[in-house]
Amino acid sequence: MKSATTSVWVKSGCTSSVGPKDRSCGDEGGLLGGIATRTVVVMEAPPIDRVSHVQLNVSDLDVSVAWYKRALGLTELRAEPGRYVALQSAGGPFRLVLSAGGSAGAGGALDHIALAISDISALSAWCDHLTAIGIPHEGIQENIAGRSVDLFDPDGNNIELISERTG
Repeated sequence: MKSATTSVWVKSGCTSSVGPKDRSCGDEGGLLGGIATRTVVVMEAPPIDRVSHVQLNVSDLDVSVAWYKRALGLTELRAEPGRYVALQSAGGPFRLVLSAGGSAGAGGALDHIALAISDISALSAWCDHLTAIGIPHEGIQENIAGRSVDLFDPDGNNIELISERTG
């Protein structure tokens, strides 16, 4: 796979590979006045289609599998007992792999997993489900991307159910 790195100047959707003095892109302030720079890697490969799966190391595989099945309605796709269990959503392509060997509360570099929910009424139904089965949550919260509900698995991993804002 070939790739090349190039810097581009960006302002209001305009791009220029010439540089900060290129007035055709609206550099009103001159020398980067409002123009941001970023490095773009140009690849001769197809784009990534979707997230294939998320994999978490968990401290107790059996407890975590039971929690994800109960809380999110995931079903078992495949497993290697004592090593990992792959779960999937019933109506969609979401897959989660739980691997033995994690430490409770370790958290690692993962901030959270966000799972898309179609709309606010579906998100509300998720809240009702979580409440009915005793999974703690703080209800629907407004955030920068839309409305969401946060819950935490037995190892403290943050699972966000989000109805994203459109437009």
